[in-house]
Amino acid sequence: MGSLFRSEAMCLAQLFLQAGSAYKCLSALGERGLAHFRDVS
Repeated sequence: MGSLFRSEAMCLAQLFLQAGSAYKCLSALGERGLAHFRDVS
């Protein structure tokens, strides 16, 4: 798991996923603390 400090190395990525598998994939990343999601709408 990552640190709580925002100074940790990060990168910005854009994922293109099929609608059927998107929830399962993003849920797994979020639960493991491997991704921070940003709302762009």
